[in-house]
Amino acid sequence: MSSKRMTANPAKAPRYRPGKAVEEADSSDSEAEELQQEEQVPSRPAAAAPKFSSAGGISSELKKVDLNERRREAREKEEARVEEERLRRKVEEEGFVTESEEEEEEEEGSEEGESGSSEEESESEEEAPRRVMMRPTFIKKDKRLGGAKAEDTRPEEERAAEEEERRKAAADEIVEEQIRKDIAAKEAGKKNWDDDEDAEDEIDDTDGLDEEAEHAAWKLRELQRIKRERVAIEEREREIEEVERRRNLSAEERKAEDDAHIASQAAEREGKGKMGFMQKYYHKGAFFQEDAKEAGLDRRDLMGAADEGYDEAGEEGGDQV
Repeated sequence: MSSKRMTANPAKAPRYRPGKAVEEADSSDSEAEELQQEEQVPSRPAAAAPKFSSAGGISSELKKVDLNERRREAREKEEARVEEERLRRKVEEEGFVTESEEEEEEEEGSEEGESGSSEEESESEEEAPRRVMMRPTFIKKDKRLGGAKAEDTRPEEERAAEEEERRKAAADEIVEEQIRKDIAAKEAGKKNWDDDEDAEDEIDDTDGLDEEAEHAAWKLRELQRIKRERVAIEEREREIEEVERRRNLSAEERKAEDDAHIASQAAEREGKGKMGFMQKYYHKGAFFQEDAKEAGLDRRDLMGAADEGYDEAGEEGGDQV
């Protein structure tokens, strides 16, 4: 009996069912059930080897064979195979196994175990149908979520108007967001000393406060513009007249005018005097300028009076070697 218990399959763990407490089976109860099953299952006697090799001995041995027992075993195996095939087809069709089906399988398995031997129990447990996973299949978008979507039966004009309103609302949101970003950036970049200064890009909204003053300012601007245009026209006319006058002169007259103009430019340069060393970098200063003008210091010719009264006759040949 001990060898039988060692070769038997281990007891299955109790199945967890939602809402039911798991019952812990005592080892003593499981052992008692195994002993009862072993007592109920009749031990199959091993077939003895044929003692006679003659035809008479073989016929006598065939008479001792129980054909009914063999037919019963074959019928039980066939029924088990048919039931297994039925369960397998049902699992393939439904894709899952319910609790009621599992309970039926367990009850049938227990009945077969009681009627059959321990070897048949192990074979039935190994050959029991396992859960078949469903093959993933692609479902179109319009057929998901329990059926096709309801078609829009509204007229085309109404749908177009709704789409246009949605597009305008999206554009308005984008513009508002951009304005908020610009305001935030402007406030972040504003300096403390710029609080009292008006930004250049701000809109002038002071129109209509003083219409007479605004009209007078516009009138003044318009007169200044007309004056600038008139001066430009007069300068252009004087240039044209000068060109015509120079064309009507002879070559000697033009040469005499050019020489006189060159001489006047030379006299003007001599009157200015030469700039001393580093004179262009000298800064006269910002203070006491009025006192210098009253004393006439700003009219002194320092450059021209540097070499006055100097006799260079005695220096001839002094630099020769």
